[in-house]
Amino acid sequence: MDATLANGQRAPALLDQQKLSAQQSAFVEVMRCQAEHRVELSSAAANPAKETTQLWRYLAGQPITKADILEYIKLAELALVMTPGSVEEERMFSDMAYLKDDTRNRLQECHLNVCACVFSSNQFDTFPDERAISKWLDNAAVRGRYRL
Repeated sequence: MDATLANGQRAPALLDQQKLSAQQSAFVEVMRCQAEHRVELSSAAANPAKETTQLWRYLAGQPITKADILEYIKLAELALVMTPGSVEEERMFSDMAYLKDDTRNRLQECHLNVCACVFSSNQFDTFPDERAISKWLDNAAVRGRYRL
């Protein structure tokens, strides 16, 4: 689901659910093939995260495989970007908790994602507050609300 940004442009969804569904069988086959060709990692593996990253880099570097499972590669990139328990992740969860509190509990997921991106980018100093509030009040007055 896309969301509208302040400048009127559409914020695209990170992943396409229909493409994920369509690519599922190809993904299963690619992973089955990879399992047959890779040595199984033992519990004493030096760095399982590194092995996982190498696997996805390898898959992303194969043009035919990449075309077949592109949405799954995007999903893996998203999953591998943030280290669990990292400072950035903790900040993002804190930002989300601030954004979606009891007063904003009806915020839809697509809008929450856009708000989180704006909030975490720290662009509040350059945001034109007066102009945005004025435009919001002008539009609200047209709809018959907030006659201040």
